[in-house]
Amino acid sequence: MRTFFKAYLLRDLRQFADWSEPSAPAGVALHDDLEVYLCDDYAVVLNPFADRHEVLFASQSEGWTTFCRKQLDFQGAV
Repeated sequence: MRTFFKAYLLRDLRQFADWSEPSAPAGVALHDDLEVYLCDDYAVVLNPFADRHEVLFASQSEGWTTFCRKQLDFQGAV
């Protein structure tokens, strides 16, 4: 269960050099101004309160966690 998350604009997360994302879920436009949530496990989801999380990006790589900490000032659980 994700217990902590922080909202970001998708454009900010897309600055990560190895960013990749799946096709947009039905009815959702993945535009730069979309608010998404970075969770304590470093996964990026559309809605942290949904029963089924639409994960846009998930990585435990050192590069991703360093980007989150230094560029986004985010401290996750990992």
